[in-house]
Amino acid sequence: MSQEGSAPAGRAVRREPRGRRLDIQGLRAVAVLAVVVEHVSGWPRGGFVGVDVFFVLSGFLITGLLVREHSRTGRISMRGFYLRRVKRLMPSALAVLVVTLAAVAGLLSTNRLISSAVDAGWSAVFLANWHEAAQGTDYFAADGPISPFRHFWSLSVEEQFYLVWPLVVLLVAAVSARRLRGVLAAVLVVVCAASFVWAVVQTADAPVLAYYSTLTRAWELGVGALLAVTIGVWRAAPPAVGTLLSWLGLLVIVASMAMIDEAWGFPGPWAVVPVAATLAVLAGGSVPGARSPVVLTNRVAGYIGDISYSLYLWHFPALVVIRSIAPESTAAVYIAASSLAVVCHHLVEKPAMTASWSLRDRPRRGDRPRTPGRGREQRVAAVGALAVVAAAVVALAADNVRPLPAPPVIAAGATGASGSPGSSGTDAAGGAGDGDGPEGGAGGVDEAGGTPAVGPAGTALREQVAAALATTTWPELDPPVDGVVPGGANLPCGDITRLAPVERCTFGPADASTTVMLVGDSTAAHQLDSFVALAEAPDSDLRVVGRVGFACSFVDLAWDTDDTADCADYRAATLEAVEATKPDVVVVQNTYEPMPLADAGRDATVAELADGLARYLDRIEPHVGQVVHLSPPPPGASVRECYRPGGSPVDCITRVGGPWLERAVAIGEVVAAREQPWIDARDFTCLENVCPAFVGDSVVKIDYVHYSGPFAVDMAPALGESLAAAGVTGFGEAP
Repeated sequence: MSQEGSAPAGRAVRREPRGRRLDIQGLRAVAVLAVVVEHVSGWPRGGFVGVDVFFVLSGFLITGLLVREHSRTGRISMRGFYLRRVKRLMPSALAVLVVTLAAVAGLLSTNRLISSAVDAGWSAVFLANWHEAAQGTDYFAADGPISPFRHFWSLSVEEQFYLVWPLVVLLVAAVSARRLRGVLAAVLVVVCAASFVWAVVQTADAPVLAYYSTLTRAWELGVGALLAVTIGVWRAAPPAVGTLLSWLGLLVIVASMAMIDEAWGFPGPWAVVPVAATLAVLAGGSVPGARSPVVLTNRVAGYIGDISYSLYLWHFPALVVIRSIAPESTAAVYIAASSLAVVCHHLVEKPAMTASWSLRDRPRRGDRPRTPGRGREQRVAAVGALAVVAAAVVALAADNVRPLPAPPVIAAGATGASGSPGSSGTDAAGGAGDGDGPEGGAGGVDEAGGTPAVGPAGTALREQVAAALATTTWPELDPPVDGVVPGGANLPCGDITRLAPVERCTFGPADASTTVMLVGDSTAAHQLDSFVALAEAPDSDLRVVGRVGFACSFVDLAWDTDDTADCADYRAATLEAVEATKPDVVVVQNTYEPMPLADAGRDATVAELADGLARYLDRIEPHVGQVVHLSPPPPGASVRECYRPGGSPVDCITRVGGPWLERAVAIGEVVAAREQPWIDARDFTCLENVCPAFVGDSVVKIDYVHYSGPFAVDMAPALGESLAAAGVTGFGEAP
C-alpha cells in the first residue's frame, strides 16, 4: 500500500523522481479503489486482489531504488533507506491509530476499545498479520466484532519485506557487486518458487494462516523485485509489445477483481493471475515509446494514486466505526474515508516525507527552502480538516440527541415462542399439530416456535424476555454489557486438541440413577453449564457427561477447519463413549449455521446435514435409553458489536432468519420420523421470532451464536421444565 518518494533523507524539498511513471500511480488508484469499494459495498467480489497488486508494486519499486542507488553510488545506505520508510509510513499510520482509538473510545463499548487497543499495538509494530493469523481471523468472515485495524495485515507483510530484503541486497552487493542484478535474479527465482509452492500447500491445509503469512506472500513481492532487476530485458522490446502488455495486464486485473472470490485458493495458486497481470502492466510501461492505458495515466487516477496510502489507511476504520453506529450507512463511509485521506495526505503524509528529521542539520526558520504552492495546499487541507472535525462533532451530537428506536411490537399476552401461552405450533413437515410431539415432547417445528413455555420457571423466563424486548435503555447487567462476558465455566470440555480428563467433564452425584450425555459442537459446549446447574442442584438425581467439541458437530460429516483430523478422532471417541457408557439420555445439540465441508469447497446442504445426523443416530440408538434434540440459539447480534454508550438495547434485537429455520425444519423431520423430542431454544430466548440481547440481568450470548455462561445457568430451570414436559427421563414430572 505504500508508495515511494525519491527525496533523500535530510532534504527539505521533495522532488518528483525523473521519469515518474503515471501508469504506476494509476495502478495504485485501481488497486485501492477495488479494495475500498469491495469492503464498503461488497463489490467487486474480488476487490481484495488489489492488495496483491500493491505487493507486486512494492517489490518492484523498492528493489529498483536499491539497485539504482548501488549503480549510481557503488553503495547502499541502510540508514537512508530505513529513514525514508519511517518517514513515509509511520506518521500517517500513527495518526490513523490514535484518531481511530479516540473514536472507538467515544462511540463504542469498552470491550471494543480494549480489543482495538490490542490490535493497534500489533499494527504499530507491523506484526498485525501474524496477530490475525494467531487469532484465526478469517479475512472473508465476520464472526465477531471486526477490528478497525484488520487491514494493517498487508502493511505488516510489506514492512517485514522491507526489513529483510534490503539486507539481502546489501549482502549480495558485498559478495558480487559487478553481477548484482544477475545474482539477485537467481536468488529471487529460488525464493519465489519456494514461497509459491508453500502458498499452494498451506492454502489447502490452513487457509487462514496462508492468507496472512509473510512466507506465503513473499513470492508476490519477490516477482516484483525480479522484474526490477531484469527490467533491461523489457526495455529492449518494441513499443507495440509494451502497449499490448499494458492493456492486456490491466484487463486481466479488472477481470480478476470481477471473477475471483474467497472460494478460490488464495494466495496459492490463484493470486498468480492478478500478480502476473500487474507484472505485465509494469513491464509494458517500462518499454520506451509504449502507450500506457489512459485510464491509468489521467490526472484523476494520478491523484487517487497519490493519496492511495492514506485512503487505504482510513477507509477501514471509517467503515467499522460508522457501521457500528449506523449499520446501513454507505455514503457516510465513502465521504468520511475520502475526506480523511485527502486531509491526512496533505497535512501529515507529504510534510513528513519532505521534512528534515536531522536535528544537527535542521535549518533555521528563515533559511528553510519554500516549496511553491505548499502553503496554500496546507491551508486548504487545514480547512478540510476543520470541516471533517466539525462534521464529526455534528454527527456525534445528532446521534446523542436522536430519539431512541422503538421496541418491536409483540402481541399482548405473548408468553411462548409462538406468541401465545398454549400455542401448538405445527409438526416437522409443516402441518398442524396438537402441541405434544412424539414421546410427549416437542415434535412440532415451525417458523413461529416449537414448545410452549411450561412451568413457573419457563413462565418467568418468558416474562423476562418480553420485558427485555420492551426496554429502550440498557439496564444494569451482571457482568456489565461493556465488560468481559464469560462464555462458561466448563468450556475446556470443548477443546478437542487438548482433551480434558473425563472426570473434569462429568458432573452430579456419582450414584445418580440417570446418566445424561451431552454431545455436539461449540453450541453444546456453551450449553453445558445449563446441564451442570441441573445436575448439581440440591435434589438432583442426574449425572451429566459432556462430550462436546469446538467446530466438531455430532454428525457424520467433516468440516473444513484447522482441526478437521482432530475432530474426526474426537467424534469417533464420542461414539465409542456412548456405546461403552450406555447413557439413559443423549442430548444432541449442533449449530444450525452453514458449515464448510472438508475437501468440497462449499457448505454442507441442509439435506446433507440431516443425513449426517441420521447416520450417527442409527449408530447410537441401540446403546441409548432416549435421544433428545436441543436446538442451538438462533444467531443474532453480538453485544460486543451492537452495544455502544448511549445506545439502546433495541439496536441489538434480532429476528430469527431463514438458514436457522431451514435447518430446524430438516432436523425436525428426522426427529419426527424417530419419535424423539426436539426442544426449541427460541422458547428461552425469543418471542414471535424476535430475540433480545439480554434476559433478566444476563447477556444472552457472547457473540452471534454462543450462550454466555451466566445466561446458560439462568435458563437451566426452564430447560429442565421443558425436558420434563417432553417426557425425558430423569428431569422429573411434567409441570
